[in-house]
Amino acid sequence: MMTLIDETPGLRRYLTTALETSTGEDEQPLDERYTLDNFAPIALLQAHLDLTQACKLADGLVTDWPKYWDADQFAGDFWLNANNRSRRRSGCGFSIAMRTATSTMIPKVGRSIV
Repeated sequence: MMTLIDETPGLRRYLTTALETSTGEDEQPLDERYTLDNFAPIALLQAHLDLTQACKLADGLVTDWPKYWDADQFAGDFWLNANNRSRRRSGCGFSIAMRTATSTMIPKVGRSIV
């Protein structure tokens, strides 16, 4: 049976990146305690909507962006940029317009476990 994670290009990477870069209230990494199976259905739906919106936004800014990012890479980079999670806290190469646009979305899926 197909799930939303299987049906949405990049969603698995988006959620995995959220787990790998987020911590709980106790500052412990979420990926040490949780897996993709622990996301609440509403969190999966919100992640799907965030990612779909980001892809539409990218289409409006750079019409041929899929030539430069596959769905998985885009999804991981989107999470990192929208949540300012790169090592230098500057995202991962999105244009200023894309960074500005995605920062207004600020997905909070990484903290929406169970």
